[in-house]
Amino acid sequence: MSAVTYLHGGSTDPPREYAPPVVIRQDRFVCELRDLDVFLELPITNVRKLWKIMFDSAWENGDAIDAICDWLLEIFPIAQNFTERGVAKPKHKRVLRLQEIFDQKLRKLRRI
Repeated sequence: MSAVTYLHGGSTDPPREYAPPVVIRQDRFVCELRDLDVFLELPITNVRKLWKIMFDSAWENGDAIDAICDWLLEIFPIAQNFTERGVAKPKHKRVLRLQEIFDQKLRKLRRI
């Protein structure tokens, strides 16, 4: 197992308890995510593409949208706290950006 630096900075902390994977699907495309922290590592363009697929088939991806929303609600306050204290690392700024992108997609979905 490789060392991973988690959002709160500890590299020895274990990942969250095992949960069922988050599945994003559209037609024949299926993406199974076992750890949502992968969004902190993926290039933003890949995250945007994946979330576009997810929101384009929102009726099929309701559980994934809920899971990602819950994940962002869990990590956003941590990132915001570090940013407000002026000690934000790139991963904290990335969480704020991911939250912004997710909110934009969610607002578009609600307009439909």
